Amino acid sequence: MIKHFVLFAIIVLFLLGARASGQSTLQWSGYRWNVADSGDSRRGPGNNLFSSSEQSVFVDSEGRLHLKIRKRADGKWTCAEIALEDSLSYGTYQWELASRWDAYASNVVVGLFTYVAPKRVAEKAKGKIGNGLPDTPHEIDIEFTKAWGPVNHFFTTHDPDVKSPSAKFLSKPTTSRTTHRFHWTPQSISWESFEGHLSDKSAKRLLLTDRQIGKNFGRPTRHRYTGPVIPEDLDEVPMINFWIFHQEHQIPLVDGPSNNQEHELIIQSFTYVPHATGGK
Repeated sequence: MIKHFVLFAIIVLFLLGARASGQSTLQWSGYRWNVADSGDSRRGPGNNLFSSSEQSVFVDSEGRLHLKIRKRADGKWTCAEIALEDSLSYGTYQWELASRWDAYASNVVVGLFTYVAPKRVAEKAKGKIGNGLPDTPHEIDIEFTKAWGPVNHFFTTHDPDVKSPSAKFLSKPTTSRTTHRFHWTPQSISWESFEGHLSDKSAKRLLLTDRQIGKNFGRPTRHRYTGPVIPEDLDEVPMINFWIFHQEHQIPLVDGPSNNQEHELIIQSFTYVPHATGGK
């Protein structure tokens, strides 16, 4: 059952800095989303500026979501991020992309994920941030970037107390139409990525494969994780962000994609199917 409330910290994150010239929400894929705007204040991820301008975040006439990394009129680079207004629950979260994310500049990052602030997790789950135990997991991720080594495709979940478990792949899709999803239950998280859109029953749909030379060459981009860092069903919300990775304490700050070009992420759809026995 959808939980009809929004985590206070996420409201602050997405709405407090919204500008009158931008948009605070948009309707897309059957849901209402909060649009991030940080004004002139840099914030995470990546120590970036986030814009809610309709030039940065919009839905086109075909119903596709567009997120852009672009320059403002003052020459500063901005990123884009949205978060669902409603918290969902255990189940399958799926995104159909319509962009060649493997062709982005090396420091550009795509994030498809669920999130709730670690402090909120600790409060609700009676955990404690900083105790070194896997008790405050707060995020389930699908990420695409060349910024973190010779791979570009990541499945992971995060706990600020312990090392995050992850599976890493070098994916080379042959089309802009790809599908990415995870199925989350109290006992496990299962990720998969496909060429083609799963909603298109007439299209050929194949699991993407790892193209790293070595023993894992050809393995399907599929991973199942059974703990101990599995987030509880709390106030998490699905999110999408499109941002620039900066090395910690990077001086001087490389303010923009490494190729100095604007970037666009196009997403055909987001769907959610509740877990058959899991929800609230």
